[in-house]
Amino acid sequence: MFKNCKICGNEFEFTEGEAQFYQDRNLNEPKRCPLCRNKRLPDSRDKRIAELEAQVRELQKQRQVIVIEPTWGAQTTPLGVTTVSSI
Repeated sequence: MFKNCKICGNEFEFTEGEAQFYQDRNLNEPKRCPLCRNKRLPDSRDKRIAELEAQVRELQKQRQVIVIEPTWGAQTTPLGVTTVSSI
């Protein structure tokens, strides 16, 4: 089966195997040719990386110091780890 790309208008092949793959996973059939799909991926990856880096920076601002204490006389979790507020 051939489909037309909604971006460039070129025809691309969509095999029965690919159709079965999409159907088995309840995915929508692709509307973009492989070339246009691959051009789009780096943009979304770069955006996701930027989002994750921002989350890491935010967590670093809020970071907590983890102190391992000896189990005698201290109130600790079952693993012997106590969290202390950030410094």
